[in-house]
Amino acid sequence: MSVPPSENPRRDALEKLPRALDLPPDFTTRTPTARLAALLALPDPAKVVRRLRPDEFYQLINGIGLEDAHHLLPYGTSEQRKAYVDIDAWSGWRFQPRRLDRILEVAREVSSDFAMRLLNDLDPEVIALRLMTATVEVLTTDEVEARGLPDEGVVTTPDGTFTLICADPEDIEVMRRWLDLLYAWDQDETYRILHALRRETPATLEEDAFRFRDARLQDLGFPGAAERFEIFEPFDLGPLKERLRDGRRSATRPSGALPLALSLSGTDRGLFFWTALEALADSPRLPVFITDLLYLVNRVLGVRTEDWFEADEWTESAAQVLRWVSVGLEDLSAGDPEEAARIASLASPVELFRAGVQALRPAHVRARKVVAEAGGSANLRRFDEPTAAMLHALAAFPPKVADEIPPFLPRDPLGLADVARAERVSLGAEAVVGFARQALGFDTAAASPGVGPSFASVVATAWARGVLSGSPSLEPLSAEELRSLRAVAFDGARIRPALRRPATTATVTPTPGEAAIREFLGGALDKVEEALGGLDPAAPVDLRFVGDALIVQ
Repeated sequence: MSVPPSENPRRDALEKLPRALDLPPDFTTRTPTARLAALLALPDPAKVVRRLRPDEFYQLINGIGLEDAHHLLPYGTSEQRKAYVDIDAWSGWRFQPRRLDRILEVAREVSSDFAMRLLNDLDPEVIALRLMTATVEVLTTDEVEARGLPDEGVVTTPDGTFTLICADPEDIEVMRRWLDLLYAWDQDETYRILHALRRETPATLEEDAFRFRDARLQDLGFPGAAERFEIFEPFDLGPLKERLRDGRRSATRPSGALPLALSLSGTDRGLFFWTALEALADSPRLPVFITDLLYLVNRVLGVRTEDWFEADEWTESAAQVLRWVSVGLEDLSAGDPEEAARIASLASPVELFRAGVQALRPAHVRARKVVAEAGGSANLRRFDEPTAAMLHALAAFPPKVADEIPPFLPRDPLGLADVARAERVSLGAEAVVGFARQALGFDTAAASPGVGPSFASVVATAWARGVLSGSPSLEPLSAEELRSLRAVAFDGARIRPALRRPATTATVTPTPGEAAIREFLGGALDKVEEALGGLDPAAPVDLRFVGDALIVQ
């Protein structure tokens, strides 16, 4: 039995995290301006900032705004600043030079000394890549004298040793500022970088820079390029359940930083997950669990998007993580809050997330089978709109469920009730498609995708033919046959109960498929009643008013 969480268990559990960092307990829910004020009001802001995880250092500054939070940059460690650049200055495989310019300009506004400290944090490949993205060619003094220079787009190093030719005039001032700072920082290293520009290609530099960046971010939980979607792949629950029965805890990655859980501040209320977290509020396990949870948020963020620059994406990824973790926790604990708390103390968030995905997997696999048997996703329109929307959502990757009310939008499941609904819909759809194809001979591929009769009209037409001739078929009905059906099958405005009985009478032990077909046929006959029940039995039937309740000529 699922028990709703207390009024605000998030406050009890998550507010312990900022307190451990000497921050106000409501720090994560404050406005960006209020967060900055709270940090700067501390006796030693640097001590607090340096204790943050590198990814949360980025989230903190990015959430406030780099220009507004520039006071915090010098407080960070080299590892934190590396992570800031690694996250901010890239979009997937692609380097974003203007974003790196922005970071460097803010660093220069803090001080020239700090800007040079920031250069120490950068990989030489990143610096070279930034120069190369604006430079067509790097010439030595001898080469300039031999060939001459173009009239525009030229930047010379402060010592006159090298000349850079820029493709875009807007890059000239930017390159001049970069070169001035680089020469003040380390002239020998700058020489090596400029010589590298003369022999390397942009693709090689970008590949090398990305490889170093990717390795560092994998240490923060972000997925490698080749393993982005692994977390949604099939997961064997057997070993996990066995370990939970034995009371053995999952291995956790060591981390000296304290979690702040900024990305969790805007996530869903009311999830089953919070009941378990509330039980961990006074446990030393809480910071460990939240740390692993934040690594998981980063992993899911890497699935959702390749650009981690937008602050809202972190919150959306955290919300998605908590929904799937909540489903997994509810499934493994059978909705028992005490058991859920015990499981949360033993299992990792990744295991709970994958258990949640696994709970929906049977419906996902079944929905994909229905799509194939129906002749493609366009033919899902043969179902009613709620069913079609659910099948579309389930068949997607990663799988989702659809809302029960219009416009039936896809979303992550919020609990086992959503999983059970998806299971019912997919089982019913599978049974109906199989019945229409195998029992009634309906060829879903005969018509062009997205056109043709609905499954309800197929089943109802077979029923109508059975009533009229004793032999079900899908031959379209004429107006005269509809008039006969109205006379034979109806008692007033309703179909005679005896003719409905095949749709409502269950066998002693009906299979889920049989029950689904009966329910579906019952709904199809309801539409027939709506179409024909109000018509005058003695008058001709206008086929235009039958709609898609039956297949007509």
